[in-house]
Amino acid sequence: MANQPRVVQFASFGSIRTGNHYTLYDNPNLSILSYPILSYFAGDASEIHSLFSKYDLEKNGKLDKAELKELLEGDLGLSREQSCVYALMIDQAGEHNVTYKEFFNWLRSGERFEYINDKSKFGKICQAMEIFKTYDTDNSDTLDRKQFENPIASLGYDNVNSSWTFTIMGNCCSGSS
Repeated sequence: MANQPRVVQFASFGSIRTGNHYTLYDNPNLSILSYPILSYFAGDASEIHSLFSKYDLEKNGKLDKAELKELLEGDLGLSREQSCVYALMIDQAGEHNVTYKEFFNWLRSGERFEYINDKSKFGKICQAMEIFKTYDTDNSDTLDRKQFENPIASLGYDNVNSSWTFTIMGNCCSGSS
């Protein structure tokens, strides 16, 4: 039985792994899709770059939100809701686009859709995103100091020094201590 392929959950699809290749199926009855897909999680840099370039329509080395969602849904099989969550998570810099380096680092991070496969965790992330959106009044996918103070106050923290908090968060994100 050691030579049997291992069946793993792959986003909203399932997959059968043989070596470094995955074949996707779209239901438990193994209705095989028409194409096998290389595991980009284990793929070499040229395979990952090829996938990224396929969706980098402007050839600027970045995927905007729409391009990233298309990649996540089209090649990785995520649902619309799942791709929205991952688009925000992969965009580490919060710039509304994802560089090749951010995308590559995410694929190599070992995360492998952990937040989707754990339904409880994914539900909590979706709830947190909905709460976040209510305070992101300018739809920037970021909270400025005033926007940040509103959810903090609604949680009962009235005396939070937002200047200090932003300084600490800035140091953490920039690698300073």
